[in-house]
Amino acid sequence: MRKTGNHSIIRRISRMGAVAAAAMLLLSLQGCGKGEESPVDNGPETAQEGVWINNHNVAGLTLEEIQAVIDQDIVARSQEKIFLNANGMSVTVAAGELGLYCTDPSLAQKALEFGKSGSAVQQFKDHEYIRKNGAYVIDIPYAVNEEIVRAVINDKTPALSEGSGGSVLVHNQDGSFTVIPGENGVTVDEDPSVAILTNYMNQEWTGGVGSTNLAVKEGDISDEVAALELVQSPLGSFSTTYDTSEKERSTNIEVGTAKISGLLLYPGQSASVCNMLEPFTEEEGYAAAHAYEQGLIVDSIGGGVCQISSTLYNALLRAELQIDERCPHSMIVGYIAPSLDAAIAENTKDLIFTNNTDAPILIEGYAGGGTVSFTVYGHETRDPARTLEFESVILEQEDYTYKYELDYTEEAGTFEATEPRNGLKAEGYKCVYINGELQSRELLSRTEYRMSPMILTIGIMGATDSEVQDLSAAIAKDDYDEVIAAFGRVSYNHPGAMTKKEKKEKEEKENKAAEEAAVAEGE
Repeated sequence: MRKTGNHSIIRRISRMGAVAAAAMLLLSLQGCGKGEESPVDNGPETAQEGVWINNHNVAGLTLEEIQAVIDQDIVARSQEKIFLNANGMSVTVAAGELGLYCTDPSLAQKALEFGKSGSAVQQFKDHEYIRKNGAYVIDIPYAVNEEIVRAVINDKTPALSEGSGGSVLVHNQDGSFTVIPGENGVTVDEDPSVAILTNYMNQEWTGGVGSTNLAVKEGDISDEVAALELVQSPLGSFSTTYDTSEKERSTNIEVGTAKISGLLLYPGQSASVCNMLEPFTEEEGYAAAHAYEQGLIVDSIGGGVCQISSTLYNALLRAELQIDERCPHSMIVGYIAPSLDAAIAENTKDLIFTNNTDAPILIEGYAGGGTVSFTVYGHETRDPARTLEFESVILEQEDYTYKYELDYTEEAGTFEATEPRNGLKAEGYKCVYINGELQSRELLSRTEYRMSPMILTIGIMGATDSEVQDLSAAIAKDDYDEVIAAFGRVSYNHPGAMTKKEKKEKEEKENKAAEEAAVAEGE
């Protein structure tokens, strides 16, 4: 009788190679039985035991879960420090700053399908690999973005240069400029350094702290000197005035202006006013003064520095530099025309500009005696017949209103009034003239300023019931003249009351006298 089925297959195994025989056995076992077809395999749902990605065990995970593991690995690796070395010095960058990413978008799918896809022979090989080695580890192929690497090289490696450049631009008293050349030295060579760092991250780095040596070259300051020698002319200037009786605000304007004065920008370089002025702390020389906050005038460390940015903004407009970011105030200001202002605030508002000329620019500022001014110097290439004017056009105006508050903690007859602001809608325009004839009128900005009411706070501590009722009745009518008349009656009956400002000045005077007396006694 002829033998069939598995017995016949087993005899054939002895005449076949081990791997091929195993594959044949798997295929035969799949086909044996009562002639029934095997269930259709709809594909792997989770990774099998023994599959790892880097040092992450992904066994039993779905495709989405494996992809999440890969993403989390990239996030973690992005924090790893990479040392960039040149001239015996180093700077560090995080791998993520170089644009780190995984180059294989199908990596999760490969992990999911290992040992479960392909031919029976391949599946057998995959299982055997795990049995012999304990695990199958898939490495994440890391790579970085070359353009981002170039930007990092430009930003981070000037600190690695040794004695290169350092030329100084001196503005002489007669208005002329002199360039004092620096010295040649060793600098980071950009193009080969970009290639070195990109290749290191793409081919060698596998995670952890990294380190690579960048290419260097002998520096040459001739181009730097030639560029600085082009700076000869004022391109634009502007001034505004401030009240020197507001000592704290005056201090902030003078401190902030000094931080910007002397700024030198080469073509293509940008500057942020916030970055130059921050942090707004007492340690930096700033004081608490009036500033805008959510439609209110409040005391804030560094209050008043917006006058610096607004003055500088108008000088930049006249120099026709590129304005990248400009933000208006929430309410109108008195020192500059509507829609031609430029507010700054930590983390929310900034004035950012770029040197879009063919030469370096030097920005000089001065603040003192109630005037703050900025002048932009550079290489003048514009037609002498070309002149500029800047217009502020008010479209709508909302007159400020009045609000009244009774303060039971202040003496009767005391009052304090906030500075009101009208609401406005305005537009700012740049007008270009050639030989006095208008050539163009460009809309620079369209701004809406909110109205801020005058808030009159009246002290009533110690006032009689009839005085309080008199004031309350006037306030209920919302009639400014009647409120002022009622307050006048209270003030007449309580002549010793002082405004909060007067109290503050009196306290400061007394404190100063006490300090002087203490010093004199110590001597």
